[in-house]
Amino acid sequence: MSSALKTADQTAAIDRFDLALSRLLSATAAGDTRAFRALYDAINRRLFNIALRIVGQPVIAEDVTQDTFVRVWSQAKQFDPAKGPAMAWISRIARNAAIDHVRRNRTQLEDIADHVDHIASLADPVIERLDMFSGFSKLADKQREVLTLALVYGYTHEELATVLCVPVGTAKARMRRGVQQLRVFFDQAVALSS
Repeated sequence: MSSALKTADQTAAIDRFDLALSRLLSATAAGDTRAFRALYDAINRRLFNIALRIVGQPVIAEDVTQDTFVRVWSQAKQFDPAKGPAMAWISRIARNAAIDHVRRNRTQLEDIADHVDHIASLADPVIERLDMFSGFSKLADKQREVLTLALVYGYTHEELATVLCVPVGTAKARMRRGVQQLRVFFDQAVALSS
């Protein structure tokens, strides 16, 4: 199978997955508990991974994931597929729930200044930054694809390897090269704007 055909098949699979999530969200908004359960089954592991990256502890990440699904249930009517992919919308809810947890559970002795860089880097999803589109357009197709799957859809390295039909090490290497290329692009953009 040619690489272009494989990429087209993978893109179509991602589009079908997101269409299915959009439909499940619409049904959830109408109060369909079976659709909500199907939504949970489809993405709970991805949301757990998002939460775990932010809170750093599996038990807390489980609580944040549960809170995320409570928020999804109550906010499902607000989802608008015209504004973006369903997984990106749900991932944003998960990130916000995790960040809220971190902010709520700081001890009194901690100074917010100790966490500003970390929280600020999480506050705006990378894919929502307008200049990301310029950076993404500079990437090779393979790096763009793997970063989109990881950042927008929350795929783990193992899931990336499965979807892309490559070894886990190859998926990790593509991500690393993509991030390096983005860093170079943004470093040059900052240098030009200074």
